Parts: sequence; structure tokens; C-alpha cells
Amino acid sequence: KRSGETLAYLAEVRARVAALHQARQDRDFLAVVLAAKRIANITKGVTVSPVDESALELDEERTLYEATLVFETTLRDAMDRRDFGSGLAAVSRLSPSLEAFFQKVMVMDPDERKRANRLALLAGLGQSIAKLADLSQLVVDKADYR
Repeated sequence: KRSGETLAYLAEVRARVAALHQARQDRDFLAVVLAAKRIANITKGVTVSPVDESALELDEERTLYEATLVFETTLRDAMDRRDFGSGLAAVSRLSPSLEAFFQKVMVMDPDERKRANRLALLAGLGQSIAKLADLSQLVVDKADYR
């Protein structure tokens, strides 16, 4: 039985690697990898906590929050089916929301409530993405992104 578990684990690893290799061809995926690195740096040491939806003031915060909810639903379904390609495609679809968020939202706002909520949003998203792969560890040439 133990060797069967090992074979199943290796098959899953192989499927994840193949899905990552395919996803790397997508510019939106590369943008999310760069955002994942930023999220990891910003949220280092932050405990994941629930997002206070009523405290989302900016459109870009609300848009990212809504995109995160859709992503998490899609991710659960993809993970249940062991469809890592679909999960990584869902990651790619976060790109516009993440880019707008980082362009317009000051995460480390002087207002403690805003800062904590923004960190909660990013930490939760980072934790969800990590269920597929630790994208912050991928090496990406920014020239590939352009």
C-alpha cells in the first residue's frame, strides 16, 4: 500500500509540474507570479484573518476581493478534480485585478483598520494560491512579461 501512495504522490507532482510548465507560457500567469512574490513579501509574518467586506473602500479592493472569491471557488473545484491546469488558469485570471490593486491601493495605509484589512485580503489570497504552488519561488524573467 505504501508504494501505491508514493506512486500517487509522484503522479500528482508530475501533473503539477506539467501544469506549471504550460501556465508559464501565459503573460497573465507571469504577472501573477510577480504579484505572488510581492504578496509574499508584504504579508510575511501576517496571520491570515477574515476580510471585513464593509471596510473595502476602493473599487480596486472590492474587485480583487470579488475575484478572490471566484478564484477560491474555482480552485476548490479544480483541486477536487486534481485539475492543476484549471487551477493555474484561474490564477492567471487574477492578473487584471491584482495589477489594478497594486497600482491604486496603498496596502500599508496609516489607518490601522484599512491596513489590516488589505493585508488580510492579500494574505488570504496568497494562502489560496499556495494550495496549487508556491509561485513566489518561481524564477521569472521580467522581460518575458513585457
